[in-house]
This record gives sequence, C-alpha cells and structure tokens, in this order.
Amino acid sequence: MHSESNIKPPRRLSMAELLRQLVGTEFVYRGWPIICGFLLLYGPTYHDLAKGAWNTSQESHGPFIIIASLWILSKMWKNLTTLDRQPAFVAGYICLFVGLFLYAIGRSQSLLAVEVFSQIPILIAILLLTIGWAGLKLCWFPLVFLVFVVPLPGWIIDQITIPLKRRVSDIVASHLSALGYPVAQNGVVLYIARYELLVADACSGINSLYSLSAIGLFYVYMAKTMHTINRIVLLALTLPVAYFANILRVFALVLITYYFGDLVAQSFVHDFSGLFLFVMSLMLLFFIDLSIFYSIRFFNKNKKSHIL
Repeated sequence: MHSESNIKPPRRLSMAELLRQLVGTEFVYRGWPIICGFLLLYGPTYHDLAKGAWNTSQESHGPFIIIASLWILSKMWKNLTTLDRQPAFVAGYICLFVGLFLYAIGRSQSLLAVEVFSQIPILIAILLLTIGWAGLKLCWFPLVFLVFVVPLPGWIIDQITIPLKRRVSDIVASHLSALGYPVAQNGVVLYIARYELLVADACSGINSLYSLSAIGLFYVYMAKTMHTINRIVLLALTLPVAYFANILRVFALVLITYYFGDLVAQSFVHDFSGLFLFVMSLMLLFFIDLSIFYSIRFFNKNKKSHIL
C-alpha cells in the first residue's frame, strides 16, 4: 500500500514541449522564424484589411476565408510533416522574388489588392523551399482559396456592376410591366407608382456572386465522395444561381415598396433580403447537388437492371 505522499503529480509541460507534441520538433526549431517573418510582413496588411475592406459588404467574407484555409491546413498538417523533403530551390526562390516584388509594389503604391495577392506566391515559395513540390501538391487548395481574400479593385467592380445593374433593371421592369404593374425605367432607376428606386451596386449581385463562388468552391472541395459530374455542374451553376437569386431579391424589394411604401422597403427588410438571398442561393445549390446525386444513382440502378 502506498501513501498519498508518494504519488507524484503529473509534470506540467512547458510551452516548447507542448509545441513539439503538437507540430513536431523540427517546426519548433526551424519553422517559427518563417511564421514570425510572415506575420511581421503581413501584419500591417491584415490590419488595413480589418480597418477597411473587411468592413464593407463586398469583402466581409475575408476573415471566414482565412479561417477556412487555416482549418483545411490543420487537417493536412500531419501528412505535411511526414512528407519526404526535396526542396525545389530554383522555383522556390523565383516565387519568393515575385511575391516580394508584388508586396513592395502594392505596399509602396497603396495597391491593396496587389499587396494581399503577394502572400500567395510567398506561401508557395515557403512550401517549395522547405518541403518541395510534394508539399505544394498537398496544400494547393488552401493557397488557391486565399484568392478570395484579395479585395477586388474598384475598376473591376465597376466593370462588373454596371452591366449587371442594367440587366437586372431591364429584367425586373419588363416582367413587372408584363404582370400589369405601373413600372417605368430610366437606366438603373425604376419607377413604380409614385416611388423611385435606384438599383445600387449592392443590388447588382456582385456581393453574392463573389461570396457564393467561394462557398461553392469550398463545398465542392470538401465533398470528397462527390461525383465528378456533380462537381462540374455545381461550379458551373454557382454564378447563375447567385444572379437568379439576386433578381428575385430586387423583384421582392420593388413589390414591397409598391404595396407597403418606401420606408418599409428601406428598413430592416432591405438588409434581411440580402441575408435571405444568400441563404436561398445556398439552399438552391444543395438542392441541385441532391438532384444530380439521385439522378446519377437512379441512372446507374436502371443501367444495372438492364444488364441483368
């Protein structure tokens, strides 16, 4: 029988020992300078994003893209640390030079999109210089997914939103007029009864197009067992689904204005309609995915029955 005084309490692990158990010894001794250098380089960049672009409706998905990329990387970490290291120095240094050059241009000229994009070739360079092509092959998706963190430049947004707003206005005005509503149109301005409505940039659907593209790509990647046809169709239909849902949103806002007045349409209903648009687009994508899945299943079942 042992007395309680002979039982030793478990020893507390130091921070270094904990890190060794979590991510491996080599990372603790060699990886931390890389992480610290990356954070020092891009800390101001992410501070600018948090203070600016991420506070807008167009780029508010940025933090979620970062979290999703880190989560995917954490799932790959064990396989990444066990790969045979065959550094590709030439390709790695080329990517590093390109990334640093883009960073210098973006930072010095206040080109936030170029500055944010520069992290992708730098991260590719880190993988090539430390692990090699095998590491890049394993981690390609989190790197590609970071493209959605890059804020769209204003001139690109203008080139996309102007024709989208005009097209949405044309569709809504023509269909409401065909249904007998007193609707008139002047460019992107709609007149219904005594109300005047401007189809703004947010109503063009650019926000949902960008965000839903990111979610659609993430969904297709995570569905490992998804049939190839499902993947192709879902990726192809992501943008049309977002565009169609946005047209329905503008329809709804115009009709709410007509029946309940401008104050109701511009209240919380306007913001709620944006959230409803996003949820409806996701549900429609999931419905399409299920429809394709059961169609392929039904086709394969009938095919086997004919063979028998």
